[in-house]
Amino acid sequence: MTSKSAVDVILFNGRISTLDPNRPQAGSLAIKDGMIADVGDGEKYERGPSTLVIDLKGRRVVPGLNDIPRDLWPNRLSGRRKQKFARCQAERRERVLSQHF
Repeated sequence: MTSKSAVDVILFNGRISTLDPNRPQAGSLAIKDGMIADVGDGEKYERGPSTLVIDLKGRRVVPGLNDIPRDLWPNRLSGRRKQKFARCQAERRERVLSQHF
């Protein structure tokens, strides 16, 4: 793999629900460009300098089934609601990252 094929996020050591009847659970998940790139063995994913690696410590992950364009929500909000939405997104991101570092 080249550095161009390095994934953005690796989740490993978890119980990942795949919703695939042939393989209902996996131990790791790779994300690239906001999409699930692969499910399976975390050791085979190439890590780049900015790859976020998260040890799930046996926790369950259920990938979201909705694909709502993120840019539509803030545009439908006005003034204070748009600011609150942005603040909530930032707080949620910080909370998730602080739990892993």
